[in-house]
Amino acid sequence: MLGVNTIMMSGTMAYKTLQRIKEVMDDEDPEKRAEKLKKLEIKRQRGERQQQEKQRHNDEQKLLHTKSIPAIHACKLAPTNQLTTFRGVNRVEIATCSNLCPECESSPTIWSCSSCDFDACARCVNWFALPVDEQNARKQQYEMKKREQEEREDRDGRNNPFQARRRREETNEYGGEPLLW
Repeated sequence: MLGVNTIMMSGTMAYKTLQRIKEVMDDEDPEKRAEKLKKLEIKRQRGERQQQEKQRHNDEQKLLHTKSIPAIHACKLAPTNQLTTFRGVNRVEIATCSNLCPECESSPTIWSCSSCDFDACARCVNWFALPVDEQNARKQQYEMKKREQEEREDRDGRNNPFQARRRREETNEYGGEPLLW
């Protein structure tokens, strides 16, 4: 049961509207009160229309969510290129992979859940299609390659700003005459 001044009650739109109406009713001038009430009613109606449009859009988008991949996400997913936001923007333009697998490097998303704001790329989908032992083997390979690359960069001095400057000077990355410091 919702009680007055509780978090559940005070968070509802109806409660907030009721509070605004009470504030307006406290005004002394009847003309101002009527004008404010009219503005509040127009604002409330506009908000209701927008909520209805949003709900209709969400219902239409829900029909596109047909792919079930429980290893990736509990909800059904839809092809990202078929989804739009409430404002009409194609979801492909704003979607970024949730980076579920170690091999994911933000490749283009192909599956999305609009209600959860969840996106998965092709690499993540393929990763979870693999048996667990294959996932573990690939993860070890990936981590080993990553460590080797970091060691190589440390050895080459790529992570050291002074070495990077010397390397630029030696390879003449700036173009023209070598820089003299």
